[in-house]
Amino acid sequence: MIRKQISNEFDPKALTIFNKGGVPITSCSAENVLQGGLFSALSHYVQECFETELNQIKFGNQVIIFKRSKHLLGAIIMDNTDKIAANNIEVGLKDLLEHLEANCPEFEKEKFDEQKIENLVEQYITDLS
Repeated sequence: MIRKQISNEFDPKALTIFNKGGVPITSCSAENVLQGGLFSALSHYVQECFETELNQIKFGNQVIIFKRSKHLLGAIIMDNTDKIAANNIEVGLKDLLEHLEANCPEFEKEKFDEQKIENLVEQYITDLS
């Protein structure tokens, strides 16, 4: 299964889930990479470009991988030197967003329960281990 493969080969620096307005719903970080300018840039990108086809941005030594679903945008920050292919990361991130969409029918009414989403993300990541 691709999710298991990603968990064994990829150590993300951060994962953030945004709504269409660029507001972060949940975020987890292995380091403090989501402070200041980078986090602000991510939020601005989500607000301005939710419908774009751009799926990667290189930022210094890091690459930010984006994936969109109907109501969410996920961003994973990884070292530019990670060996796993970005396509595999995109597949895993898409899988996570589909998991959230399937378990949160309230998104149709644009309601976001941050605690529920955080719990679902933690559950998903735990299932990868």
